[in-house]
Amino acid sequence: MNEAIGAISKFWAAIAKHLLQRIAPRQGSRPWFKKFAILAVTVFFVATTASLVYAQDNSPEPSELPGNKIDGFPVMLADEELFIIQMPVSDFSAEERVKAISTRLEERAKDSNFKVDDLRIQERDNTTIIRADKTILTITDDDAKAAETTRQDLANSHLDIIKNSIKKYKRENSPYRLLKGIALTFLATLALMLVFGILTYIIPKIFGSVDYLRSEPVRPLRVNNITLLPAAPLNLALGFLANIFVSLIKIGGLILLVAIPVAYITAVLNFFPSTQDMAGEILAYINTGQVLTIGLVLLITYYTLIVLRVVFAELGRGTMSFAGFHAEWAEPTYKLVKFFIMVLSTIVIFPYLPGYGSPAFQGISIFVGILVSLGSSGAASNIVSGIILIYTRAFKKGDFVNIGDASGTIVEETLLVTRVCTPKNVVITIPNSTVIGSNIVNYSSTSRDEAIPPLVLHAAVTLGYDVPWRKVYRVLNEAARATEHIMEEPETFVLQTSLDDFYVSYELNAYTDRPDLMPSIYSELFQNIQDRCNEADIEILSPHYSAVRDGHQITIPENYLPEDYTPPAFRVETINNFLNPQADMQNGANASEAILEGKTLEEDKSNEADKLETFLPEYAIEEEKPNRGNNPEFPELDDLENYKPNSDNESETLLQGNDLEEDLLSGDNDLEKSSEGVGIEASRRKRSKKSESLNKRSSS
Repeated sequence: MNEAIGAISKFWAAIAKHLLQRIAPRQGSRPWFKKFAILAVTVFFVATTASLVYAQDNSPEPSELPGNKIDGFPVMLADEELFIIQMPVSDFSAEERVKAISTRLEERAKDSNFKVDDLRIQERDNTTIIRADKTILTITDDDAKAAETTRQDLANSHLDIIKNSIKKYKRENSPYRLLKGIALTFLATLALMLVFGILTYIIPKIFGSVDYLRSEPVRPLRVNNITLLPAAPLNLALGFLANIFVSLIKIGGLILLVAIPVAYITAVLNFFPSTQDMAGEILAYINTGQVLTIGLVLLITYYTLIVLRVVFAELGRGTMSFAGFHAEWAEPTYKLVKFFIMVLSTIVIFPYLPGYGSPAFQGISIFVGILVSLGSSGAASNIVSGIILIYTRAFKKGDFVNIGDASGTIVEETLLVTRVCTPKNVVITIPNSTVIGSNIVNYSSTSRDEAIPPLVLHAAVTLGYDVPWRKVYRVLNEAARATEHIMEEPETFVLQTSLDDFYVSYELNAYTDRPDLMPSIYSELFQNIQDRCNEADIEILSPHYSAVRDGHQITIPENYLPEDYTPPAFRVETINNFLNPQADMQNGANASEAILEGKTLEEDKSNEADKLETFLPEYAIEEEKPNRGNNPEFPELDDLENYKPNSDNESETLLQGNDLEEDLLSGDNDLEKSSEGVGIEASRRKRSKKSESLNKRSSS
């Protein structure tokens, strides 16, 4: 039976789907008809299925028979009551007797070899037995007394009832009756398809005719060039009548959509004896008026939602407004109100559904309740968080936000989750409970609220102290003005954020009304900063590197440099003369500092010779042999190799002279290598004069 019910339900679902596809409103119209039709069909099938379940669940079982100890218990065969048993027999109660009799009768009725004529009455001393091959029923004097008749008459009455019920059972469950029911079901199905085919042909034609009449302009009513009725009122009246006609057609279509399947299912159930009682229960349920109550509740719910949809649509467009109610609240508020209205309607309809209160219905309710209880904790948290996000106006669809680690555009906002599309086109789904617990940065809120200034984009750059800050301000502002989507008003501005050891930190601030394009705006802004700084001969660096450049080229690209540009050199300073401090003091101008850049080669070599001569004692120059006079510490020598020291002090002085002579020769060699072809005679003459001057000072 369950398989038959499932097959019928699937068949009707396919037919209903086909019908809805064919008679759906034309393209561009509102799909309310289809939605409401689906709702009506769903309710009907819930009711029908519950009715069938109710009928099966309430079929009498041998273990649960109606009756009581006073009125007796009925003997049943195939849901048909045969007679009542009131009295017990020996150790068997009346209820136990009924269970045994019903089981025996059902076994004989299902036995294809059993013949009704085999049933007979057998008399005994105190009992009368109805039997065939086995005993089926025993009748006692107490049974006859309870029935207020004789034992023989009661036995004959029970025998006739048993024979007729078994014959009926065999007839209704014969293969012929089953084939007949299948054939009638096939014919009913063909009739159903024919009716739906006619409806799918007629209803679109009717809607098309109405649309054509609406599109045709109505001429004014005139008599002898006198306008009795202008065209505008006639068009308005015709449109009103057309709307009424379309509404009537839709209501009639809904009635047919419910009535036709009810008639079909009732007829099919009547074709099979085992389901005739179900068909009777369906008709009885319809006659009670509960279907009318359900239909009325659905109709009120439907038109209430239509009115609310119009109201909230106007609120969303801004044509209607309430104090404190923002336009972006319209759509989510309508969804919430719609949900609560549908839940309320379901609660009202529930008691009127067939099978309400049956064990099957109660089992389904308990299962759904447990399922909701176990799985609703997280969902409820997300729903509450979603409602809070809506009415706190944290963001809306299309805003560019930063939620936790996710940055992007809001593409969907529901009661359960929020979806963010990043600039890399990656959609991130975030539960609303996570969103409500995170810091939400909305970059787009300033663009839709006139009371808040536009979004400020900032870029930091560090430059050396050698670059004038006014020049930096001018260059950075020019770079911002050259960037697309940077607003001219308010004007951009530059801030100095810190004065560090080697550089100054600048921050460029610019306004934009396109926060959704923030990554591309930043990229273009950085490009323009580089271009403008290069054009203004400003290096973008922190000058730790500039202080020790070591002759490397600056970082500005070559196309921005002058044609005569040469890399800068080191600035070199000499150390103090630790061997002859007095000479260093006298010749400080020559021994303090030599600037290699910007001088001729001859002057550089002459100065180098002066500096080297500062470190040389007068007796350490081999080419010059000064006359030391009578000073015992400096005898006249032809060469240093023939000199023999007279004392330890003189020996120590000579060693120092030899070391310094080697240093001088090494320095001369280096000087000759670096002179690039220029003679050193001038340098030697100058050293000779300097040595004579030193000898005179030493003698004095």
